This record gives sequence, structure tokens and C-alpha cells, in this order.
Amino acid sequence: MNAQNWIEQRTFEWMQPGKARDGFVLMAGGERAGTLRFEQWRHESAEGETPYGRWKFRREGFWRPRYVVTEKDNGNEVAVYSPRWGGTEGTLHTGEGRRFEWGMRKLWGGEHSLVDDAGRTVFVIMQGRAKFRWQEMFKQQGTIRREDTTHDGRTLSILLLFAWWMILVEAEQAAGAAVVVMG
Repeated sequence: MNAQNWIEQRTFEWMQPGKARDGFVLMAGGERAGTLRFEQWRHESAEGETPYGRWKFRREGFWRPRYVVTEKDNGNEVAVYSPRWGGTEGTLHTGEGRRFEWGMRKLWGGEHSLVDDAGRTVFVIMQGRAKFRWQEMFKQQGTIRREDTTHDGRTLSILLLFAWWMILVEAEQAAGAAVVVMG
């Protein structure tokens, strides 16, 4: 998908074509709009790509983690996410000085949103695809509804990749906590 078509899209879907370790594909308008792949079997580091660039995502720290986004080619830091105590919401600061709030929109509904520093909802991610398919029941997938169109393609790319990566990190952490509680 070319960059002009990409930025005009209002709806995106994250799809898991194979196993989770194979990565995820971002679709828009029936075309491949981006990818997110993991460097390890855990989701602590990933690489993402759209027509606007390539980025690396990694977790740093243990007790007070932070999540860092860098440009893949030169390693320049472009954003840092600091989660709040519960881990499911926090603040993303970009290298341009922008601030975005990430969090769950509906506790039981599987919706997350990203809100910019002007209070505008950039997009909402709903877990699952817009059209349910039984064969995809156990795959991690999501539908993104873009609500604000004022952000440029590069910024939107970083935000979409970051948001899906955070959903996967949160799911992995929740699964780990459930194993510890059950064990």
C-alpha cells in the first residue's frame, strides 16, 4: 500500500496469518498496510513496518518498566511509554514533545484507546475482527477505528504499531499472572 492511500484510511485490522511468533499484518482497504514481528518468543521486543518507516519496540526495566520505540535503521529514540501502576494504561511521550494517553476504554469489552495531548481520541482498538470467522477464534486480532485525522502518517504509524504491541504485551503479562495465581 502506498503512503497516500495509507494515511486516508479510517479503518485498519490487525490479523494473525499464522502462529503468533510469525507476527501480525496490518490491513487497510483490503491491502497490506504494515507488519509487526517479534524478535523473541516473548513479546518484549518487536519490529514494525509501514510505508512511513521501520521501528523497533523494546521493554526496559523490571520493577518500573518503560517501553521504548526507536527507528530501526539508526536507533534514534522516537517515543517512550511509561505505564501507570496497573500496567494497562499510561503515557506515551514522542521525540517531538507530543503526549498521548493509552488505556482501556471498556474493562470487559476489550477496547483500548489512544488520546492525544489536545484530548482528541486518535483511534480505538477493539479486539477481534469486524467480521467474525470461526477459524480465527483463537487468534489475536483487532479492528482499529481511526477517529482523528490530524496526525501525519509517520506519527500514526508509530502509534498503531505501538498500540497493538502493547495489547499483546498486556495479554502476555495477564496470562503469566494467571499461571502464577493458579500455580
